Amino acid sequence: MSAAPAPSSPGEAPKGLAHAEPSAGPSQPGGLSRAAPTSGAAAGAPAEGTVPTATYDPTISPTAVARTLADEGTPAAYLEIVRLINNLPDGPERRAALVAATKLDNPATAALLFETVRVSGDPELVQSAQISLGSMTNEGVVWLTVALFRGTEDVAQQERLLGVLRHGRQPVFVAPLISVADQSSDDPTDPLAVAALDTLGMLGTTESIGYLVDRLNSAARSGQETAALAAALGRVVAPSALSTLTGIAAGQSPSAQMEARVAAARALGHYPLSDVEDALNSILQNESDPRLINAAQEAMDLAAGRVPADFTGTP
Repeated sequence: MSAAPAPSSPGEAPKGLAHAEPSAGPSQPGGLSRAAPTSGAAAGAPAEGTVPTATYDPTISPTAVARTLADEGTPAAYLEIVRLINNLPDGPERRAALVAATKLDNPATAALLFETVRVSGDPELVQSAQISLGSMTNEGVVWLTVALFRGTEDVAQQERLLGVLRHGRQPVFVAPLISVADQSSDDPTDPLAVAALDTLGMLGTTESIGYLVDRLNSAARSGQETAALAAALGRVVAPSALSTLTGIAAGQSPSAQMEARVAAARALGHYPLSDVEDALNSILQNESDPRLINAAQEAMDLAAGRVPADFTGTP
């Protein structure tokens, strides 16, 4: 399975993207800029005893202002959104502004978004920045996240940066996520690798599923740890992946190990019952391995709404 080449060092960004490190540096038009500390407003943390002055027209709906600024998507526009959010009381308008702040797809704004993730004291602003970064159609987001994670020993910052990976929703992330997972393939507990595997499962593309199945089959054959890989495959929810998962669960591939079949069967529980009932019933009626039968029954119960959805369990 091919993947994008990894940077040769944590600070080296591929394809002309700017060097990523937790220190000040100039922005790089056309790529992702250094994630550098700039202003308190950017991180949602105004100076003590002060409230940032709003520069938007107070006669216009804050929701409309936030959406207009998000459409603009520039660093200056993001600063305005943060000022707006900081000045709004908790309520529908603030929540709408936070949603608008998740829709910035401008690489020039990435540095401010990363700053918010790293140092903001507002959990809602942090989550909006994580979602916005994870929605960018730029694979450099993955490499900047990895570089910043490796560049700090602050556990809280590391957890927030892992949140960027876990919010990854763009197919362009698949190749770099595979590279991240491969770099730590010998350590199944590595936080970056676990986050990369989980996100590959949630993305559910043909490439990401193929990678997870190949890794899972290989690990099972060699007696290596399979829990993280199986859990990642079991998280697939993409509608386009349904036929692939059904085939894996049914054992249509002679090389499929039981661990992969069990994980795929579990994933079927995330789909509408009408789409998976026949496949799951076939497993329940015709298979003999108790692990596969139990996974199919759990998936049936989940698809039927008899148990709450749980993406954190392991096979």
